[in-house]
Amino acid sequence: MLSTNPLVSALSTSMLASLGTMLGAIAVCASAKISSRHQSPLLGFSAGVMLAASFLSLLIPALNDAGRPSAPDSVSTMTIVAALLAGATAIALFERQLPAKSMREVSKSAVKLTTETSWLLVLAIGLHNIPEGIVVGIGFARDNVDAAYALGVAIGIQNIPEGVAIALAILASSNSRLLAFGVGTLSGLVEPVGAFLGCVAASISAAFVPWAMSFAAGVMLYVVSGTIIPASHSSASRVGSSLAVIAGIATMVLLEASYFPGQ
Repeated sequence: MLSTNPLVSALSTSMLASLGTMLGAIAVCASAKISSRHQSPLLGFSAGVMLAASFLSLLIPALNDAGRPSAPDSVSTMTIVAALLAGATAIALFERQLPAKSMREVSKSAVKLTTETSWLLVLAIGLHNIPEGIVVGIGFARDNVDAAYALGVAIGIQNIPEGVAIALAILASSNSRLLAFGVGTLSGLVEPVGAFLGCVAASISAAFVPWAMSFAAGVMLYVVSGTIIPASHSSASRVGSSLAVIAGIATMVLLEASYFPGQ
């Protein structure tokens, strides 16, 4: 029986949605050893997934919120753009504090992300998952129950390729399937935190939600352009990697069209 308590419903739905990243991590860890030849297009696919998620799941919804007549005066296109730039700037400043290796350093002998840049990817997707949880929490808190459940299902499905992206990055830098599985699973567990924040925000102000979504988009776009795409194109199979990026984008577009046809 479904709970009538908004907070309980938000937390349980977002928890189930977060399991999508675990399924993606399982898919990577259960597969045979991934050679550098196959790793390149897989990273390209992950980059496409994250690029599409940045726009379809974060930036465009934030802009839509800013364009609604009921939007607070503090939410406008300019503030959304400012949050986007702030997200990219924040992760760039964070990168500068990392020791030794630059975000763009890729092994010349194989497609390999550094340990530092792999964790930047985890941070980017984790930040991206928080606003998704917030939206679910707000939906339940405002009695948009059917829409909130549908959103939870869609997010869960969308989280599967994101779990693949994280597991691939950790596996590429550490060669540890256990670590890749663990990090891939844990990265999705920030969504219940976002759901809790969403329930709280609905009783105070939802104005910060589009800012948070745009900020997370800026973080993800910076990491994808600075880390994942260069790594996916560091081998000879650049055509395959480029096609894989497009395939990742197409996958997310199909998921978005299937579960949010009205947007």
